Amino acid sequence: MKSFLNFITLIIVFISISNKWVYATPSTIIWVPSTDVQAFGTFHLGIDNYFTIFRKGIGEGGAAYPTDLGLTVGVSPLSAVKAEVGIDLFEPQTFPWVFNGKIGLPEGYFRDWFPALAFGGCYFGAKEKSNRHKHVICVDCKNISTSGTNFYGILQR
Repeated sequence: MKSFLNFITLIIVFISISNKWVYATPSTIIWVPSTDVQAFGTFHLGIDNYFTIFRKGIGEGGAAYPTDLGLTVGVSPLSAVKAEVGIDLFEPQTFPWVFNGKIGLPEGYFRDWFPALAFGGCYFGAKEKSNRHKHVICVDCKNISTSGTNFYGILQR
């Protein structure tokens, strides 16, 4: 029992120390379309694992999303106009590969009051009626000092 507690303590200490080097990039802070775009040359590896705990299967009360393994990279060298492209692998799926991309302007790009804007899409698959969901998004965002960041957008499937 003592060795188990030492092991748990070691893991907690490691996690506490490593949080100085590990952090979420803007695209994964929230799981909704946002105006955050990866900087040029920045790679982001995302692993999202959704599973059901203590369930036996889909017919017996359990269900799960597929595991998502994604790679996104910032591709715009411009200082203000940002762009990113990515590819995701959803497993287990028959046709697991989907693509995404986004272009964005920062808040205040045209004037001080101007919101951040982003236009993009996700779930662009290669197989019709199988993995080609084609979500197209247009989002604007404005920081308001009293209420934080506010996102407003349109999702077209």
